[in-house]
Amino acid sequence: MSSTDQFLTKTRFKIGLECPTKLYYLSKAYSSSKNENEFLQVHADGGHQVGEYAKFVIKAKYPNHHFEDLSSDLNYPSCVDRTDDFLKQDKIIIAESAHVIDDFFIRVDLLVKTGSLIEIYEVKSKSISSKDSFFKEKNGITEVKKEWSPYIADIAFQYGIIKKDFSDKQFDFKAYMMLLDKDKPSNIDKLNQYFFLKKKNKRVDVELQKLSETEFLSNFKKELNDSLMTTIDVTDIVELIITPLKNQDSSGHFSDQLKFPFTNIKKSTPLRGFFFIAYYLAWLYKNKRKDSSQAYFDYVEEIGTSVTLNIKNSAKIFLEHNPQIDRVGSFCKNCEFKVSDQKSGFDECWFEEFPSYDPQKNHIFELWNYKKSQDFIDMGFHTLEEMNSNNFPTMNPNTKAFARQQLQIESSNGSSNIGDLINKESLQSKINSWKFPYHFIDFETCQVALPFHKNQKPFTMLATQFSCHSLNEDGTINHFEWIARQDNHDPSFECIEELYKVLGNDQGSIFMYSNYENYVLKSVKSRMEEFDKVHYSECILFLDSITFSPKIPPNFLQQS
Repeated sequence: MSSTDQFLTKTRFKIGLECPTKLYYLSKAYSSSKNENEFLQVHADGGHQVGEYAKFVIKAKYPNHHFEDLSSDLNYPSCVDRTDDFLKQDKIIIAESAHVIDDFFIRVDLLVKTGSLIEIYEVKSKSISSKDSFFKEKNGITEVKKEWSPYIADIAFQYGIIKKDFSDKQFDFKAYMMLLDKDKPSNIDKLNQYFFLKKKNKRVDVELQKLSETEFLSNFKKELNDSLMTTIDVTDIVELIITPLKNQDSSGHFSDQLKFPFTNIKKSTPLRGFFFIAYYLAWLYKNKRKDSSQAYFDYVEEIGTSVTLNIKNSAKIFLEHNPQIDRVGSFCKNCEFKVSDQKSGFDECWFEEFPSYDPQKNHIFELWNYKKSQDFIDMGFHTLEEMNSNNFPTMNPNTKAFARQQLQIESSNGSSNIGDLINKESLQSKINSWKFPYHFIDFETCQVALPFHKNQKPFTMLATQFSCHSLNEDGTINHFEWIARQDNHDPSFECIEELYKVLGNDQGSIFMYSNYENYVLKSVKSRMEEFDKVHYSECILFLDSITFSPKIPPNFLQQS
């Protein structure tokens, strides 16, 4: 297996856009929380299934094209050569086509060649509604929504590499995103069960079950042509992103509104252009550097004629603009290199910026529901111990959020005793309103990309189990539980019916660990109303009585 460690891939490119320093930690194999996140792993597994399903959707769309799947070929030189050979055909679909140019290496989810037209499809398990948009209008300027920027950057990177790879040939290019339609129910029963996940040596493969590929395509041809996936043409968007501006002083250009290149670049920096950013990131990763544009330029100057014109130009442009890149800031809050071992990239960055940094102290990011951490960091602070009434950015002291934040701050800096801040009378009054028996409930749920059952939508929340411990006034405890045992229908409705049998006959108080249980109940209620409001009327009324609109918890602090 030939390694691609020296290349900037699309995944590494996206990481570099978040923060260039992350590429250094990635190249040095620093510990990452993403490697141990079970939720992300489950989401990735769903992505593998969606990717396999998308292949059948494309096959149905292009029935006269030859299909080749290179996903199992992990030898990148071999995969690149095979891609080139397959592209000699007039009508070809290639899954995981491989392309190398300069220090970039990409694999395209699905590439379709029809004569002189090359189409690339980026498949995502993320869902979108027909009512949703990639864009928003702000002050008369069109911007890409923050949640979609990484996906747009991903396919723009691929599109640009593909165009460079075929720059000596006469081709037209199109780019598409394939996303799950969150509003569309599945027209194939047990769709999820057809795509079996098989894991071996940390690699995940998807095997088609019950039917052969030919049988699946034949049996569900009509359904695949009306699939769960929506295909969105993003060619115009990515063309605007990768095309350099002729006038560097122009304003309002679409590519300026995508918040490229980095989340941690100062907003005032007049930095434009897409590929010189990509070349810079490729250099950072390949050379395991944290350095800024000057080091990059010096490097290019030193090696002189041996570098490509693309790299030379990118270094020149980068130096001319001299981008001010922050090492730390509010963008660090969810850094995956914040880990509790001796090699924490997060701690390393903050120590370099703040020599007094102590990972044992309460970081500004720990302040609940606080949106202005960057203001505080810009003032030269980073811990709750440093916060007080003089440097606490202006917020409405009458909000419940402020009250909770104040409690955290004053308990951290020692200016108040927590016990003195608690309004014991208000808290006791709330406790006195509780009624026996006390019911403590917990749910287990399942939420998958490809639905289990016909007429279910992607990522439908399925309640598969509940447990309830009931504390009686005499101190005795009763336990109730239910678990789904059939796979031929949505278990959520039965779950609520059983819960109603347990809780619907008394006035006891119900306790939930978090808003999650409430979200599950409200999700099932909306489906009950949609499916058969009359039949489930009693359950719906029951759910109305025990659910609530999420809000900030009540304030039990003393009023100053």
